[in-house]
Amino acid sequence: MKNSFGTILVVDDDVISLRILAGYLKQFGFTVVTAGGGLQALELLAQRGFDLVISDMRMPDMDGSALLDEMHKRKVNTPFIVATACGSIESAVSAMRQGAYDYLEKPFNPDTLQLTVQRALNHHRAVFENHQIREYLQERFTFQNIITSNPAMKEMLEQAAKVASSPHTTVAIFGESGTGKEVLARAIHFAGTGMPTGFVGVNCAAMPEHLMESELFGHVKGAFTGADRDREGKFSQAKNGT
Repeated sequence: MKNSFGTILVVDDDVISLRILAGYLKQFGFTVVTAGGGLQALELLAQRGFDLVISDMRMPDMDGSALLDEMHKRKVNTPFIVATACGSIESAVSAMRQGAYDYLEKPFNPDTLQLTVQRALNHHRAVFENHQIREYLQERFTFQNIITSNPAMKEMLEQAAKVASSPHTTVAIFGESGTGKEVLARAIHFAGTGMPTGFVGVNCAAMPEHLMESELFGHVKGAFTGADRDREGKFSQAKNGT
């Protein structure tokens, strides 16, 4: 398996366990920084960024659960994996409910370790990229990007901004073709506080009449001649969105 290399902080008060885990990770191609306890880990996290934290659950100065909780308080969003001895799975599951990505059992299985670490890194990168895309879309489709000197348009934009501040509001926008109805709709969507990211644009005029129902509501395989697979409808795609 080819890794997307990164820097991992390994936290454990057991020197032997720390060396074994760090050794495996270095073999996989990762840069590894070690800490002998939760307090030292927090100092290192304050000094630099890491791609992943792997921490033992039971440590005398600060256990893994307390370390994870303190990271949340300090808004350190580094993905977190807990390492636990066999028979202590309950505490690991509790940490996952607290926000840990996954857990590893000691003694470490190299294949399981590599797979779990890579999944955590890939998941974190995907979340980060989605966040970046959302920020880009929000910036692109803001009311500030709709420029006009027309008093009526300015009044309309003020009304649209008020609508956007009220989630789950039903809005109808009317206008001639090419006047920017969808641009305004996207601005309302992305400016809405607490509004989900899904925005599905539908051009009903471009849909053949006999396929309208299928396009909007979807169908299952075999529902009619030519339906060779299940199809998700536009309403389903836009669930909890716009």
